[in-house]
Amino acid sequence: MDSFKIANKEEFIELIDVSEDELKEILKNKQNSYHKCFVNKKKRDSIRIIFALDQKSNLFKIQRALQRKFFCNFYFPSNVYGFIKQRNYIDYLEPHCSRNGTRNFLRLDIKDFFGTIDINHIKECLKYYIADTCDENEKKYIIDSIAEIVTYENKLIQGAITSPVISNLVFRKLDIRIERFCEKNNVIYTRYADDMLFSGIDFDVHKRTFINMIATIIKDYGFSLNYKKTIKMHEELSINGYVLGRDIKISRKKYESVNCLLYYINSKINKIPISRSFKYQLINILAGYRSLFIQVLRYVHDSHNKEVIQKKIAEIEKGINKISQFKENNIGANKDYEDKILEEICSKK
Repeated sequence: MDSFKIANKEEFIELIDVSEDELKEILKNKQNSYHKCFVNKKKRDSIRIIFALDQKSNLFKIQRALQRKFFCNFYFPSNVYGFIKQRNYIDYLEPHCSRNGTRNFLRLDIKDFFGTIDINHIKECLKYYIADTCDENEKKYIIDSIAEIVTYENKLIQGAITSPVISNLVFRKLDIRIERFCEKNNVIYTRYADDMLFSGIDFDVHKRTFINMIATIIKDYGFSLNYKKTIKMHEELSINGYVLGRDIKISRKKYESVNCLLYYINSKINKIPISRSFKYQLINILAGYRSLFIQVLRYVHDSHNKEVIQKKIAEIEKGINKISQFKENNIGANKDYEDKILEEICSKK
């Protein structure tokens, strides 16, 4: 197989490691591989359903094979950060740091990002990834098969392991068009899944004409903006636990959350019995914060900000060491109290 193109039907069957008849049967009954795992009433008349794919199913094994042997070879524009190896959320924010001047920030949200992508979008994108020398009938079979493998009820859903890379693949042309438009206006553009972030020093990205142009570009593929989630900020942007300005800082709310956890560890939890599971839950939460603070530290240039973060990392490490030495007692532990603590800590994230 070419680094990113499937040569023929035989190569495709070898790639997914099931026979043609087996694939036909799996796709015929693919609804049995999914189950409803989450229902969220966002509004009175709006229910959001998320499906999960059974990891023991043959459909999952085929998706995993495609992910590891085929989709992993795809390349995406440098402004795309979501679901990309060795790129993270802070990488998505970093290009917008305003070290050379005061910036205007604009965050736009793509409405129903995964749900907007249907099987026809996917088929159109996949044409490029089948070799030109492939027989037309075989090419159609491969494209139709992959599209069926990665969709549920003809839509891309969040429960499939291939959905993230497929979403980037479908949005690729739009990313390129948006990037070209932004370059003409001296605007920086990055995208993390359904979050699009724009910033400009000389150009006002808050202008309705700019937002309308972005809406027009993504409309070509059936996407639309969720205007309720639009954020317009000047000088600094607070977003998902970070503050973006001349540097990247961790938000006050994040600090409150970790301080709340450290307070319990230092002054309360050591006075009562705790269960083994609760102990390791707290260690994992602290380890996650430690990882986050270390990650942010790589992007910080302000010496005072660096010092604050380094101090907090040291406090977190001290907390991890302290709780690691606690002797758990499953019998004497109060589960309701533990749940209350976790609820309070998580509510501050």
